[in-house]
Amino acid sequence: KDRYVSFLQMSCEWHHLMMLKRAGHGHEDSGVKGMQLGELAVLCPACPHPEINLPRGWESSPPSDS
Repeated sequence: KDRYVSFLQMSCEWHHLMMLKRAGHGHEDSGVKGMQLGELAVLCPACPHPEINLPRGWESSPPSDS
């Protein structure tokens, strides 16, 4: 029998479980249903995020500093 389709499905499930584990949700009692939308999203390190990689007072800095 050809098991390729089953293997692909199992591979997708494994990747999803690894995402849950790496995000710290691997052993929660509520499981996937207890998560909020977008909780597994990875923050882009190149995109500006206030309080993470933007300096304080960036909103009031002059346009010449951008």
